[in-house]
Amino acid sequence: MNSFYTNVATDINTARTDFLKKLNLDLCDKSVLETGCGGKGDITKCLLEYTNKITLNDSRKENILSLQENIRTNLEYNTCDLNTDCDGEFDVIISFGTLYHLDKPANAIKIMSESTRELMVISTCSNGKDDGIRYVAEQGQNQSSTGTGCRPGRLWVANELKKYFSYVYFTTAQPEFNEFNKDWTSQEATNNARFFIIGSNVNLDSNPKLTKNPPLIYE
Repeated sequence: MNSFYTNVATDINTARTDFLKKLNLDLCDKSVLETGCGGKGDITKCLLEYTNKITLNDSRKENILSLQENIRTNLEYNTCDLNTDCDGEFDVIISFGTLYHLDKPANAIKIMSESTRELMVISTCSNGKDDGIRYVAEQGQNQSSTGTGCRPGRLWVANELKKYFSYVYFTTAQPEFNEFNKDWTSQEATNNARFFIIGSNVNLDSNPKLTKNPPLIYE
């Protein structure tokens, strides 16, 4: 489980959870699926500040058991492969660092979207561009369980979400971590250009932290 305890892994999860809190989304007392939860629990601890109705998902059961031991809390869990199954319905799905480890991302978005009552929050690596998608080989305990991951463009993800959600939002700012690039005007393709995107069945137009268009320059 050492890959979940590196300084980089800790720093990026801190940036993600700090940023999630700033988005002012309604997570209180919601049923939440945390996808690709890994073996440490940084994101789970943040979600527990809002609700105890959390279901953990990871295709590797040993990761889930390690997480529960680390946070000393037993939560519902499943080991579904999100390429093919999600196992249930949830008010909210939090999917941080999962999508780009899947080899059937369009199918995974469909499955997760159809299991979401209110909103799904995705944080993912991209191809550094807006359009298209490319596939990459992955190995490791915190990587793709099939050996193949993906790097989707921002608009590719948005267009997939629009098939299933009434509203799709980008964020106006980015987490404070160097891989969440703030300037997309001259972005070169890279495996680690990260961004947030939200699919919602609730109108969030009044939230100043969200925008319907992908920013060229984030705040």
